Amino acid sequence: MVAPLAPGQPTSSSFRTVLKALAIVVSVILVATTLFSRIHFLPTPLLNVMGEEQNVVYGLIKWMQGTPLYTDPEALPMDIIQYSPAYYYLVGTIGHVFGVNAQEPMEVYLLSRIMGLLFNLLFACSGFLIARKLGAQWWSALLWAAVLFSFLPRQVHSRPDALNLLFFSLCMLTFFHALAVEGSRSRKLLALATVLGCLAALTKQSGVLGLGVIGAYLLFTQQWRLLAQHVLVAALVLGTAVGVLCWHYGANEVHLNLVVAIKNGIDLHTIHRLVRMRFWSMMILQAIGVFVAWRWWRGTEPMQRGWAVAYVLSLAFGYFTSLKYGSSPGYYMEGFVLAGAGMAALLSADLGPSRWPHVALMALAVSFLYPLLFLWGLPELLGAGPADDEREAYQSARAMAQEFRTDPALEEGYVLLTRHDHLENFIVGRSVVTQKDIYVLSTSKANFDLSGLQRGLNEGAIRFVVMRTPGEPLLLVGDAHPPLRPIGVRHGYHIYENSAWRP
Repeated sequence: MVAPLAPGQPTSSSFRTVLKALAIVVSVILVATTLFSRIHFLPTPLLNVMGEEQNVVYGLIKWMQGTPLYTDPEALPMDIIQYSPAYYYLVGTIGHVFGVNAQEPMEVYLLSRIMGLLFNLLFACSGFLIARKLGAQWWSALLWAAVLFSFLPRQVHSRPDALNLLFFSLCMLTFFHALAVEGSRSRKLLALATVLGCLAALTKQSGVLGLGVIGAYLLFTQQWRLLAQHVLVAALVLGTAVGVLCWHYGANEVHLNLVVAIKNGIDLHTIHRLVRMRFWSMMILQAIGVFVAWRWWRGTEPMQRGWAVAYVLSLAFGYFTSLKYGSSPGYYMEGFVLAGAGMAALLSADLGPSRWPHVALMALAVSFLYPLLFLWGLPELLGAGPADDEREAYQSARAMAQEFRTDPALEEGYVLLTRHDHLENFIVGRSVVTQKDIYVLSTSKANFDLSGLQRGLNEGAIRFVVMRTPGEPLLLVGDAHPPLRPIGVRHGYHIYENSAWRP
């Protein structure tokens, strides 16, 4: 159970009853409205709901079609897959089992979004269990699990982040459980927590956070034998996994995709986004969490001390990694699940005769009732969203892809689109430089040899250039390419053939 931060008499039973009832009401509102929006979001034909969702779907399609997931980003078709493979393998396998058609990208979008929702729900459930492990009563644990589920940003709805967060929270839950028991059972649980941390890292590179938390706690508490076990298990699991990846795809390909490609440089956009009303509650929560971590670390309860290390490292890691270009508030969710669990434990603890600490904690939870967050899908439901335009764009892409597959005049050669488009997901393997958001970065130009695009145009390997609007400059090369011969407009696409093409 959680020790109180201050001595005193427990609050009255009637006040507890009010707290419990309010927590249940808020939980139901948050879960119901969030589920409504998330379920409505699943079939939307948007290419990217937020973030580069297309990049993840493109990778899923690659793997489900039986083509290598990781290839050389410097060689045609110049694909980049920035994430570790676990999400692609797991979701892609589930897609195969349920007969998802990889030639129909919206089926893959739907698969990824359903799995993301499931992972998010399990993440919230694990937050509930962490809170209970810390001593929270069920109603306060439910409240903060609902807050967590509702607050999850869209960048973690259908991306590897969703599975990474689940593995991280399970890693922390098992770690805290290991601290609550003794002997051989504790050692076994700690080894299991290490394996779960490895699975997080094999889902997203930042998943190493869980391994870092366990190692830091054992280091700070000078438990050398357990630290050696932790390092050995982690090295064995990750070493084997990385070795298999390098053997299967090639060490150079793995290094370029999973190491070089994530060197996106520093951008303060995510930090700037926090200066908004929606994130004020999160920052207050973080501040309280730091104070609680300081108090708990000074105590003697192993689980509370472990939570203190985990929370501070998660918060620091979130802010550090969010300096990277392309980051999002999703980078703070590891700290959020831990902070929420801590607040749930405090909310149901006896903090003294005064009621204001409980009122303040409840008010903080209620402040996360942000209507624009869980009703964001309402405009589309009422017919004011972009669904119709996107459906039309999707249908035209499907028709154009069919021509690229069946028309003898279009069957051969790579295809370069001047901007992101549904068509790229239909012609995976032929579409060149699909991850445009990555290739245009100055860091990519500095870290990769991108001359393969220019060479592909000059030598004619890139046969077709496709535009929605005629006259658009080509990515990375501008107008420095052989003449392009217009061969017509089909399904809203302007098709050009590279004059350097030789059958």
